[in-house]
Amino acid sequence: MFFLGILAIGVSSAQEGIAEVPIPQNMYAGILACGTGGQAYLPSRGSEYFVLGAALDGSNVIFRIPDKQYADSVAPYAAGVNILSPRLQPEKKRVIYHFDNLGNLQAQHFVSTDLDDTMMATTSSGITTLVGRHRASENDDWEYGGIVLDADDQVVRRFQLPSPPAGGGWTFGPLDHLLMTADDKAAYVLLRSDDPPATEIAMISESGKLTIKPLQAPLTNEQHEHIRWLLGPGVVVENYSLVQAGHLVGGNFHHFDEYDLRSGKKIASKTAHMGSATPFTAACYYRDSVTGLGARQVAPDEPYLRLRIAKLQ
Repeated sequence: MFFLGILAIGVSSAQEGIAEVPIPQNMYAGILACGTGGQAYLPSRGSEYFVLGAALDGSNVIFRIPDKQYADSVAPYAAGVNILSPRLQPEKKRVIYHFDNLGNLQAQHFVSTDLDDTMMATTSSGITTLVGRHRASENDDWEYGGIVLDADDQVVRRFQLPSPPAGGGWTFGPLDHLLMTADDKAAYVLLRSDDPPATEIAMISESGKLTIKPLQAPLTNEQHEHIRWLLGPGVVVENYSLVQAGHLVGGNFHHFDEYDLRSGKKIASKTAHMGSATPFTAACYYRDSVTGLGARQVAPDEPYLRLRIAKLQ
């Protein structure tokens, strides 16, 4: 289903070069995936079961999920959008729903997997990779791995991810969906551990071949306030602020250091003004701009959630 909204630019945001569009009130305030054309994919909440593909030109596409299933992960790619259901209990199964870019359901298939906190990405040719963690029981340690699926969701290969080099475990959770992406030939996932600290890039080819490279360690000191990791076209990005005496240096400017997705080497540093009166947090990175969600009440009967974009410099 396809419909158009109206582009809205607030006065304070317009002065800062930040454009925004309203998001319907029945959407959950979290982005599950970023489209190459600037779309953000958000899950519905309440008794409705769909994903909204919202674009900054005001156009929205609804991907309505059958069987009263919520979306656990979303993978946009050239031919459409794939949506992964939560794990069905007691069976160790999930459902992948295949939509075209206009929101029409094309196919759905069961996939047998015991992965939790699952991320998903689909290459341009339709090969899908799932990455997550699993354990036999609550008393066992987490193990990490994934599955490569063909265009019909048949298993091409199952694989295991190694643990962090200095021990501990990788961080997987509901906020990590945006740390996986794909291009024409492979899927990429950013692996990170806080204790002990480690950050690596895993590349999974369409045949299931696994290559892991360490990411060049970012600068860490009391003035460098890490916000989050992002993925963009061909890059891994550290989003951070510079802080001095408890205040942001230069106002609400965020910094974005780009690392090459294949080599892990730092290649660029950029900044963006994220708004002062109504700031927002970056979620989708496009190398010339960033988008994310913020809140601003324009009128009592209008939605307060906004999809925003800021230009990178």
